[in-house]
Amino acid sequence: MKLSLLLLGLSLLSGCGMNRSQRRHEESAPREVSQRFAYEFRCPEEQVQTTAIAASPHNDWTVTIGADGCGQRAVYVYANGVWVLNSVEGERAVGSPGQPRP
Repeated sequence: MKLSLLLLGLSLLSGCGMNRSQRRHEESAPREVSQRFAYEFRCPEEQVQTTAIAASPHNDWTVTIGADGCGQRAVYVYANGVWVLNSVEGERAVGSPGQPRP
């Protein structure tokens, strides 16, 4: 009986931990993507808008985010703990000379 209560308690605690981790991920994801987009496209961060596109089928964590700003559009995917640029659409491609930040 004590063992089953202990196992139940541990399973509840581990579930709560996952919820906190997911909450942190969901809260920080738009900011992290905005910062990356702003840097990679030389676009002021306040002009960047993000949109959650897809969640993982395994745990409902957001794993794909779209970002728009300064005439650019990009898609980032969450891989191995970081947001990675997946595709670009807009006036200039990544690596092309851009305008300096205002």
